[in-house]
Amino acid sequence: TGTGTVTWNINAAGTGDFATVEDAIAALDDYHIPGDVLLEIKLAAGDYEFDAPLAFVHPDGARLRLVGDEAAPDTVTMSFPSSSGIIVGGSSALGYLAGVEIDGIGASNTYGILVQDSSSLVLGPVILSDWYYGLEAWTGSFVRGDYASSRTAGWSTWASPPGSW
Repeated sequence: TGTGTVTWNINAAGTGDFATVEDAIAALDDYHIPGDVLLEIKLAAGDYEFDAPLAFVHPDGARLRLVGDEAAPDTVTMSFPSSSGIIVGGSSALGYLAGVEIDGIGASNTYGILVQDSSSLVLGPVILSDWYYGLEAWTGSFVRGDYASSRTAGWSTWASPPGSW
């Protein structure tokens, strides 16, 4: 409750407010983010490996931020060796994603970031590397990203069906 920003700290050693990013996202299932509050999941420098995509479908997602080191996004690496990376869907939003490198490690037929089903995402400094598809927005979704970059995307880097951006 209250106003301002609430910060949940995560570090690669598992000794932050939550042991993992997945635990913090799961905790959101029971949490309403009031209209005058931003909830920031703050990632410390380090390497984070995921077995499955991180899915953001929270009804208050527009007030949710996932942030690493905005000045040096390559110091916070999120690796997805066998799945897509970040998925925003279900007519939801992720208010801000910044300060991370999202690495696909060359997995085929995967998305670094997929925004779908009338959802939205705001990107700050983000690096997408080694993805089959870098960033896509589908079905009435949009992404605003002034500082994102992509390297080594196999099929498309910034792609979308017509009318989705």
